[in-house]
Amino acid sequence: MTITRIVILGMIMCFWMEIANASQLQFITHNVEGQTYKHENGDLRGKKAGGRRAFNIELAREMMTYLNYPKVFRTVPFKRGLFYVQNEDNYVFFNVSRNPNRENTVKWVGPLQSDQSYFYELSSAPSGIQTLDDAKVIKFVCLTVVYMRRFYVKMVLKT
Repeated sequence: MTITRIVILGMIMCFWMEIANASQLQFITHNVEGQTYKHENGDLRGKKAGGRRAFNIELAREMMTYLNYPKVFRTVPFKRGLFYVQNEDNYVFFNVSRNPNRENTVKWVGPLQSDQSYFYELSSAPSGIQTLDDAKVIKFVCLTVVYMRRFYVKMVLKT
């Protein structure tokens, strides 16, 4: 285990130790359709190989088990979840990317994961793209992650 992972795990455990003493925290998440399922007992569970959101559900469940905290999650639309965590006490909103617009609006814990972006190209039609500046001169750029699409289009195309 790398030092970074140990530090992140330590930060997460400190957070969980603190919330274990809090009363009635409500754990909310968003956009998990297709990556989770309802277990026969009604619990929200992450699908095997279901991606980051599924993994984060399972990670949170394991930490809750470790702390003997009830494993109750509620799925809400993103804007509602962000409103709750920014304006109400005792909400934990996870599966949310940290960005400059949200930086000072909530208390951040983590990250649970880090995001990385990669450039891909067809081997039969190499473009030579290596940086975002390179992408500005390419006629077509395909973006596969829906929630980041507007951000990258604005950054690359300056719209």
